[in-house]
Amino acid sequence: MFRPALLLLCLLAAGVTPEAVPLSLEEAVAEAQRANASLPVAQAEMAVAAAQLREAHGKMRPQLSLQGDVIYLPPKLGYGQSPSPQEDRLQLVGRQPLYAGGGLRAAVRQSEAHLQSAAARYRAAEKDVELQVRTQFATGKKLEAELHFRTSGVLRLRDYLTSIQSRRAGGQGLTADMLKTQAQLAGDQANVAAVQRALAEARVMLNDLLGRDPWDGLTLAPLPSLKPPEGELPQAQAWERSPEVLAAQSDLVASRSAVEVARALRRPHLDLEADTGWFGPGFDGTGTFGSRLRSDYGLSVGLFFSWQFWDFGAYRGVLAQAQGLARQGEATLAVDRRKARAQWELAQVDLTGLYEEVGGRARAMPLALDAYLQAESLYRGGAGTTLEVLDAYNVSILAQEAYSEAVLAYRVAEANARRWGAP
Repeated sequence: MFRPALLLLCLLAAGVTPEAVPLSLEEAVAEAQRANASLPVAQAEMAVAAAQLREAHGKMRPQLSLQGDVIYLPPKLGYGQSPSPQEDRLQLVGRQPLYAGGGLRAAVRQSEAHLQSAAARYRAAEKDVELQVRTQFATGKKLEAELHFRTSGVLRLRDYLTSIQSRRAGGQGLTADMLKTQAQLAGDQANVAAVQRALAEARVMLNDLLGRDPWDGLTLAPLPSLKPPEGELPQAQAWERSPEVLAAQSDLVASRSAVEVARALRRPHLDLEADTGWFGPGFDGTGTFGSRLRSDYGLSVGLFFSWQFWDFGAYRGVLAQAQGLARQGEATLAVDRRKARAQWELAQVDLTGLYEEVGGRARAMPLALDAYLQAESLYRGGAGTTLEVLDAYNVSILAQEAYSEAVLAYRVAEANARRWGAP
């Protein structure tokens, strides 16, 4: 087994740079999910949701605080006839909610749902990145194939033009044929340049998805052969488990929990509080410091009850907002379910139709090439015309272009089926 460093040295010794090593599709997907710039945004949302869940759990548990104060009222300047004009206090205070109308538990459920929703949105972001990588990778391979067959076509057309020029130099009146072929050749050379530009753009975009420098060297490994579409998956295993649907379901749970949090505002609240520490009369000058510590030390336990029953409509406003968001969550879930199902069903339809189309396009390519070769052979024998040769040449190029477009469309449909069908 080669160590990575030894493999790198072997590549450098052979004159092969690491960037020249072909990158497979699955490697590209994995690299993008590690380094794509958009995923940390979704990760940050998950971190915030996790922190909110910790906060909600913390509010259900005892809360400890250290409290103290020192109050000194100068003689003859105190406020009225206060019986305790001076005071010092240093206490450890603990407070435990005993009953909050169900609001604390509802807040925990709400935070749990927010975390689940954030996780689902992160998964959706991952799947979006995967879809983009698969689409861009397939686009790059399609453009590579198009560059190959267009370059080959230009070479064949140059050979044909050379034969015309040779016959014209021999005295045959083939000036019109030569001009038509030169015009066709110039247009095809421009097409080759356009494909080269599009291929360079595709590599820049793929490098960006992978988190690389846009102009890093990038060699794409061959894609696997096309596979026939699989049978239709049960609905419960396909679009219903898409991240968008799961996120909408979690958001609905969170909004319904928010309604319970709002209703808890109108219910009684009961808290248990205990404190221990020093509580004394302040700077009264009586006793030593040690005796003060002993005499002022103590503890207390208390129950605190509150019941808010009137607030000029504030409670009704809070409750109405929560109920409105819950209704909005129900509508959003319905929309997201329809969208996910439509996208998945479209992918299934495309896969079935495109697989048949790819097969037909593949059968048409060799026939179109044979027609071109035959037309060129007839022309060289004096039984054909340049228009027939150029028409056959264009049909051959169009057949190859149509095949590459169909293959690309099928691979994009496969990527969409993965996007909306896999959990």
